[in-house]
Amino acid sequence: MSVRLGRGSRPSFSAETHELIQASIRCAVELLEAAEQIRVLRATITERNTRADLRFADLQELGRELSDALSRKAAAIDSDLVDLTERIIQGANEEVARETRRVRDGRDRDVDDASEEIDELERTWRQNVEAFLRHHDLPGSNGKLSIVLTDKDRYEARLKIRNDAALGATFQLNISSDDDLALPLRVCDVVDRLKVHVPHRGRLLRRDGVARRKLDGLWVTCMVHTGSGTLIRLRKNPDDSVGFDLRFVYDTSAVTVNATGDDASGLPDHRAEDDDAEALREFERDLLAMVVPLSRKRAKGAKVSLADVPLADVESPGAVAKKIIHAIALLVGDASDQLTTEALRELIARLPLSAQVLFHPLGLAQPQRTQPPTPPPEALKKRRALSEIDRGWDRPNTAPPN
Repeated sequence: MSVRLGRGSRPSFSAETHELIQASIRCAVELLEAAEQIRVLRATITERNTRADLRFADLQELGRELSDALSRKAAAIDSDLVDLTERIIQGANEEVARETRRVRDGRDRDVDDASEEIDELERTWRQNVEAFLRHHDLPGSNGKLSIVLTDKDRYEARLKIRNDAALGATFQLNISSDDDLALPLRVCDVVDRLKVHVPHRGRLLRRDGVARRKLDGLWVTCMVHTGSGTLIRLRKNPDDSVGFDLRFVYDTSAVTVNATGDDASGLPDHRAEDDDAEALREFERDLLAMVVPLSRKRAKGAKVSLADVPLADVESPGAVAKKIIHAIALLVGDASDQLTTEALRELIARLPLSAQVLFHPLGLAQPQRTQPPTPPPEALKKRRALSEIDRGWDRPNTAPPN
């Protein structure tokens, strides 16, 4: 994603940025549609429960009143009708109970159907957010890209991202058989003849210090890359602790080498200089050239969060939509006229007006129609009078007043 700026000009969006903006708007619209559907379904459940509760109360009152009325009537007449009265009361109670079950079953069926629809909508909108992040990086995306050599002699790659929408995601990355990382790498698989000064443990009467050493045979067992620097772990054997850690700090351009393993305890870090530093930076660049392309090969099933809250615990898709719209609005700035296409307007027009206004910063919200203020009674009388006069001009053979 890139935004090209010319001297004295407004932003001009690349095709990639246009695609990101349109995909973000489509995703936000789908989330807001899901939010509205979920809201309606939850309101339906509430209304259905309320209606059922009122019906239950009416049935209970009906049964009670019938029982009381029949009991009073039986007490005022011959005792030989008591049995008949009791049977009638029992029958009435059974009918009330039957109707209560019918209402309860209907209520439960409707609520279950609505709940299943809500569950499906919630499953779908979360999957849509994960799919969107799998294919697009929102503005301000910061990533942590890492590879680790496992005990199965293969690399596992992972990407953790966070962006201006406060959306975070952790993706497993797919490594195919034709990737550079399909098999474990030695240093010599990345660059030829890497020989630099490294921390060295002195022997016998020699002091600890540094020594020039060839690193070609060491295994690349781990790499962690962020916007601020890179850590690379090199080991004598894949399952060994003996080796070196290389650290590249971008803001200071520092390159340090740290010896690892039991025998290296207490050895100070060595800051590489001049030719050593450049050789190590070349190694880092070549290794990154192998690893970074994996960041686009994101597997399904990412762990996604909003403001550090797991997406599974985020109740409303509308909250995610608002964050996405805000992030895109910051990118678009005052160049929203470049986005006012009919297709996008028609897409947004499907939403309720309360949701459409969220796209106002992008210049895509439909203008809200406001009712004119109701004039006071005296003004209405004057308006009617003027209307009558206006209609008089339209009458045939009617001359204007002198």
